[in-house]
Amino acid sequence: MRVSDYKILGFSLLELVIVIAIIAILGTVGFVKLTDYFIRNNLEKDAQKIAFTLKNARDRSISQDRGFQWGVHFENPATGKGFYELFAGASYPGQTILRNNLNTGVEFLSPSASSTLDILFSKVTGLASASTTIIIALSDDDSITKSISISNTNSEINY
Repeated sequence: MRVSDYKILGFSLLELVIVIAIIAILGTVGFVKLTDYFIRNNLEKDAQKIAFTLKNARDRSISQDRGFQWGVHFENPATGKGFYELFAGASYPGQTILRNNLNTGVEFLSPSASSTLDILFSKVTGLASASTTIIIALSDDDSITKSISISNTNSEINY
């Protein structure tokens, strides 16, 4: 038998390069989609946490927890991460109980940059000091938003 009589099995270099290129393209697309999913999920989580914190402050004011009025302070600094704090007292700073920073890729649209907003809830009735809307958005696409509305006429908090 001669060497030329044997069939050589395997892949050519060109076939390997094509398969590796396809895997790289699919991996890149998958990574981008996964990253986008996590950032959008951060927006949803932040909206839920803000609504929960506002409801917590309202409920604590209604029950007069520790004998205090309760509120939430929102801060949107010109540089750095926006945050909000649950506090006890008739005005901010009062006694800060809990501080939450916005997740990566999420920013406040309202309150606007370099501004703050305090929402106080009255004792017993739980009515907010003012009707307002907190708006958060994706940092890289501010057309994708979540809104949390606070009513001062019926103590509703919706998002």
